[in-house]
Amino acid sequence: ELPDAKQTDLVFNQDWHFHLTKHVAFTPKEGENYACKVTHGQDTKTYGWESNM
Repeated sequence: ELPDAKQTDLVFNQDWHFHLTKHVAFTPKEGENYACKVTHGQDTKTYGWESNM
């Protein structure tokens, strides 16, 4: 986990679906691997970040 990460408040759509966003500024280092973990209820997925995106 990166320090100083910020998180938005819950944002609701008209149909009561909601989302929140967490973000942090950082400078990637060559050769390092980075990933983002997303949790929906009991389901958690990890997404790798590729520098060519």
